[in-house]
Amino acid sequence: MLIRVVEYIRLNHGENQNSRVIIFVQTRYEAMTLKNILSENEHLQELDIKTDWIFGMNRTTEGSENSTVSRTEQLEKLKKFANGEVRVLVSTSVAEEGLDISECNLVIKYNYATNVIAHVQRRGRGRANDSKSILITNDEALKKQENANKMKEQMSNIALQTIREQLSQFQLLVDEKTDEIWPKLQYEHTQNVERDRKLKAEDSTYSIECLNCGEEICKSSDIRSRQDCSYFICNPDVWNRVRLVPDKDSTNKYVSGAIRTKYFIPDSIRQMDVIKMRNARSSIRFEINQNGETQIVEAFRVVAQD
Repeated sequence: MLIRVVEYIRLNHGENQNSRVIIFVQTRYEAMTLKNILSENEHLQELDIKTDWIFGMNRTTEGSENSTVSRTEQLEKLKKFANGEVRVLVSTSVAEEGLDISECNLVIKYNYATNVIAHVQRRGRGRANDSKSILITNDEALKKQENANKMKEQMSNIALQTIREQLSQFQLLVDEKTDEIWPKLQYEHTQNVERDRKLKAEDSTYSIECLNCGEEICKSSDIRSRQDCSYFICNPDVWNRVRLVPDKDSTNKYVSGAIRTKYFIPDSIRQMDVIKMRNARSSIRFEINQNGETQIVEAFRVVAQD
């Protein structure tokens, strides 16, 4: 895969020596590693093609000082990419939106494919008229995802073209559906307001139990919410009651609104809650089951030194 990346960069440079390349990867570690490999590649050095990495400004869980970047450093990297001092930029998803370099004509997704929105955003970073977007991977699942994204994008373009050609009919259809749906939305809103009023009046406390073993995890009063869609346990004692196991099935993780609308209304999460949970755990032990063997991995919380 690395050989293919280098080949694409060299070919792109041969066609246009003022071109730019963005390579999207999933993690910061991959961004830094790939940047180092490409910077040391003899073929790219001969062509004076310099590489750098860029990602968000938050500190990573690895706690490496090298994995953080200030706003000033981030802008400096983008400036060098724009003026051609750096020709290849290895990035995480931070560059999916807003990066506008007119000379960028090659986008490489290195072992990285997610949904159709990200697919369109990443491809859109190639601003030149002759820009290309390619996926480099040996993972069949990622190839299928990429093909599905391309198909969805084509369907979206067809739908948008149909709307443009039949705009008046489309507007009439939207108005009809709005008149049909709006009373239902108003009714649902009224029901939710009444349900919330009753829940606050009851002020009941529930026990949150594990679905598998039935043991209590926390009380409903320990739950905090963010924008009524994400829920967090904010009781440090929970660290002593649970063990963390990798989730092999990424589906059905969340039941949108189920906690709020059926049982109780969590308070909004505060910065104090985050600090309390973070400080209560210096390390987290993960249980990883692989090839029939169980391995315990410990991740440490890194405390910044003054």
